[in-house]
Amino acid sequence: YLTSLGGQDDNDIVVWNVGTGVALCGSPASSDFSHCIKWLNKRNDRFVTCGNFHVRVWQICTSTPKLHPIDVSMGSIRRVMQCICISEDDSFAFVGNKTGEVIKINIERDEIKPFDEREP
Repeated sequence: YLTSLGGQDDNDIVVWNVGTGVALCGSPASSDFSHCIKWLNKRNDRFVTCGNFHVRVWQICTSTPKLHPIDVSMGSIRRVMQCICISEDDSFAFVGNKTGEVIKINIERDEIKPFDEREP
């Protein structure tokens, strides 16, 4: 998959199927401007976004198809996040901000699974 991140006018994420060139799903990235998007290294269904005062971990549900965001709890930290690096094992995101700090975030989360009435 390929993701595109819109500018200040729309701030939308769109996930594209590279093989077909068709948009799979999309969603607003955040209520505030987003600056960066980065896929996990070993998974093709999760990525991380960051921007003004937020970091989000996303999962794609290809069966529905929908994007599911999980907001990272930043506590009292209010920074403009600008860049993301993902650890080789996909456990952590290192997010850089405008003040020069790098914040380490645990991105291991529970799976988001679609409800299926056929399952017992």
